[in-house]
Amino acid sequence: MNTSERASHPSRAQIESLLEYLQRNPSLAKGFSKVPSARDATRRSWEALALQLNSLGGCVKTSKQWIKVWKLMLCLKQKTITFTEALRAHCQIQSFLLGAIQPSRSPKTTNSGTSISTAVSIL
Repeated sequence: MNTSERASHPSRAQIESLLEYLQRNPSLAKGFSKVPSARDATRRSWEALALQLNSLGGCVKTSKQWIKVWKLMLCLKQKTITFTEALRAHCQIQSFLLGAIQPSRSPKTTNSGTSISTAVSIL
């Protein structure tokens, strides 16, 4: 792998530092405010954070690029949660359906003479 390809990817130390900083400053993690003075304070905070993260080694990014990294992390987290929830729901539905069509001990027959367990296995 070419080292220039990975130059844009943050190091583990940078990601950990970013997460720690945003945990201590939840208002910064939520995004910009509509009030101009709050926007300026948020911009200055991101610029200070960018300097701190760039000094750790790894990639060097502007404050806007670090904001993009944070938004991408949020997006990926949400997609992972959504996928996990969908998978869990699918498994619950599947187990419910399988439980509902468990054949009884004595096979019952339909009007056509086919047993229900045979009909279910065809599905």
